Amino acid sequence: MKVLHLSTYSLSKNQSFPHFKFHRDLLEGGHDSLIVSAKGDIIDEKIIILEYSKSLPFIFSKIIRKLFFQILNRNFSNYFYPEWNLDDIKSADIINQVPFIPDIIMTYWTKFAFNQKTIFELSEYYNVPVLVVPVDMAPLTGGCHFSGSCDKYKKSCGSCPILNSSRNNDLSRRTWLFKKKFIDKTDLTMLVCSSTLSRQASSSGLTKDIEQIPMLLTVDETIFYSKGKAEARRLFKIPNNKKVIFFGAANLNHPRKGISYLIESLNILSSYSKESYSNEDIILLIAGNKLEAQDIPFDHISLGYLEHEYELASAFRACDVFACPSIEDSGPLMINQSIMSGRPVVAFNMGVAPDLVLNGETGYVADIKDSRDFSMGLHKILSMSESEWEVSSNKCRELGLSRFSSGVNRTRLRDILSDLVTRE
Repeated sequence: MKVLHLSTYSLSKNQSFPHFKFHRDLLEGGHDSLIVSAKGDIIDEKIIILEYSKSLPFIFSKIIRKLFFQILNRNFSNYFYPEWNLDDIKSADIINQVPFIPDIIMTYWTKFAFNQKTIFELSEYYNVPVLVVPVDMAPLTGGCHFSGSCDKYKKSCGSCPILNSSRNNDLSRRTWLFKKKFIDKTDLTMLVCSSTLSRQASSSGLTKDIEQIPMLLTVDETIFYSKGKAEARRLFKIPNNKKVIFFGAANLNHPRKGISYLIESLNILSSYSKESYSNEDIILLIAGNKLEAQDIPFDHISLGYLEHEYELASAFRACDVFACPSIEDSGPLMINQSIMSGRPVVAFNMGVAPDLVLNGETGYVADIKDSRDFSMGLHKILSMSESEWEVSSNKCRELGLSRFSSGVNRTRLRDILSDLVTRE
């Protein structure tokens, strides 16, 4: 098969993103796979970066979007981007650089570059189906990437709270209608990475009639593995007798990532009466940008932003439990990575957590925004005996290998694409 992937960015620091994973799986399976991105820093004959052929850098349109939808609107905690194509990427720009006629097009995070009209034109030109891999709610809405408590995307948006708008026919409604026009004309199927995202897609007025295929995002089992806790702890200078809670996010301070709930949970945890460990035994390992001032009751180590998967995998191996306090997410992928690494997860009931975190087996799912329940989940795992923790760790690893390893997903993706390509 010949597969064309469209994703706005192809950056060396983000090579765990889905388009990279599926692209590599297809190449290793002997298929012809090509990524087209608006911006990137990777030099590869199988990755086309459109910015290199443009006279104006894409940074200008990014500045315009931030100015209008974040700074002037004073909204820094929510992402809203309409289907404007300020970077002036046309379907012809892509067609002229793709050296083959694809059998199918796969789309991922396409904001800033590939709007629904462009995707339709490519599908029509090549006369091929499109497989949408949503990494957030953007394909389901009139512009927001996560809807929060707003359910206007279920009908046709308008009166958008992110835009502070009271008008029905505002930019969110016009964006929604623009997308609907081209979605209805395109042969689309959706590959959903969590049951949460599946429910949201089934509720959206844009995507409720689109066929869904469930598939958990790939994690490379040769990079993320369970053995080697002592070695990983030596790397981070953590004593073997400590209880390590790992937490990480690209933007630790974003409200959606729930850091305030985690800090509250840790303070509740510090007040518990403990038999098998003490507060002095606990270390919090943090990956991501620098936290704003927080009252963390335990010793903690900040690793900064981990650019390479191997560094992230070492952090998982060093911990006893991965804490995921996100209150709204389509994943995150770090839950999959923790499970593949044989590390139990404590998470709120959102994203992919209900699919992978089995209470008492592979971790603990807490009620959304319930910090006390979250702290109880951490306490349960930290209180496990060594043999109990090993049983849980093995269950995590077995679940990862059976559900979303490279080998499993390579075969599943091949079968999905073959079915879509050969349909009448």
